Amino acid sequence: MIESINLCMPDVELYVGGVGDEQYEKKVKQIAGGKPVTFLGFVDPNSFFKTVDVLIVPSVWHEPFGRVVIEAYAHSVPVIAAKRGGLPEIVHEGSTGFTYDPDNSEALNEHVERFRRQEGLVEKMGKRAYEEAQKYAMSNHVGAYTSFYEEVI
Repeated sequence: MIESINLCMPDVELYVGGVGDEQYEKKVKQIAGGKPVTFLGFVDPNSFFKTVDVLIVPSVWHEPFGRVVIEAYAHSVPVIAAKRGGLPEIVHEGSTGFTYDPDNSEALNEHVERFRRQEGLVEKMGKRAYEEAQKYAMSNHVGAYTSFYEEVI
């Protein structure tokens, strides 16, 4: 959950895309204790990903795929994702990002700290994330379907 992020860390700003319950937003801002938390509402992904260094996907349910991860990758943004559903299958630990047990808030904080401390890590993982996103490009899928249909025919 978002409220498990240690917002006492210097230089960490939290931007939340999407729309949430008003009570939840108040709770997160209260936990942040005056640190910057901005709820953006619905936003254009192209604009959003230009403003973030790392995407945190704190899923509370078992998402089968997590398309937002691939969208982040396509913008060279590494991901920290909850170990839920299919997310651990598309976030390659230490390569395109990190995963964490959502019941262990310290693990999430450690990953955020890792990005803060290791100079160049965001860029290095962002490059790998972009390369990973190419596997999901429409042209690759169309080519695979075309090859399959040609083989069947």
